[in-house]
Amino acid sequence: MGLPLLDILGRAEIVCWMAESLHPFDIVTNQSFQSLMKTGRLEYYLLSAKTVARDVRQVFVHSYQQVAKMDVESKSQPNKHGSLN
Repeated sequence: MGLPLLDILGRAEIVCWMAESLHPFDIVTNQSFQSLMKTGRLEYYLLSAKTVARDVRQVFVHSYQQVAKMDVESKSQPNKHGSLN
């Protein structure tokens, strides 16, 4: 059985925040970060730095593969804009 939707969304938000803020993965062990994350929802499960790093890597690899696929597809299609020569 997979993760509940709220857990998946929470993990996705952490990945986005980590990528945008450029914080090190071990920020999740910071007491202030943990307190902020649990504000209003004490039952919230906090991910380990190792899990966050793995999730960020998986998103990066998937994104890289998608960009590479689009690049290959664009090179195989004729240029609709004509030549710049």
